[in-house]
Amino acid sequence: MRLLPRLIGRRLLHLECDSGELVGTLHHLGLRAEGMDSDRSAIALARSQWPCVRFHRCRPEEFRPEIPYDVIYLSSAGRHWSGDLRTTLELVDRSLQPRGSVISDTQHLDEDVVSAIGAGFAAAGYVPQSGFPRSSDDPWWVFRRVPSASRH
Repeated sequence: MRLLPRLIGRRLLHLECDSGELVGTLHHLGLRAEGMDSDRSAIALARSQWPCVRFHRCRPEEFRPEIPYDVIYLSSAGRHWSGDLRTTLELVDRSLQPRGSVISDTQHLDEDVVSAIGAGFAAAGYVPQSGFPRSSDDPWWVFRRVPSASRH
């Protein structure tokens, strides 16, 4: 993944992390990665596989981080978040530090869903950095948070 070198050492939250394989791998590679999922059995499995990694079991609307994250990763496998973009945007707003980034892979999402998600993030004051609109050869997109003072 071409983004990985820029993420080493940063705090990352994987929204809808399922059983935590990616979170554990990213932690092993040097990111301060944490996962969040509402599925009790998925989080139990994640915690058993990666005991040194923090996993949060809650619904997105309940999540309140102690410290904002540098990066929030939205996996396309987590189609649950794409269906409720408002809740996702609220979670991102309260969980991401100023000038933080939202990263997603969109390879498994329909083009109209990707466009709606991108438009929602842009309307909420997030600036596309790469991958939007989606190109066929690069399914990754990155949105950067604009500091609060200049957001609408």
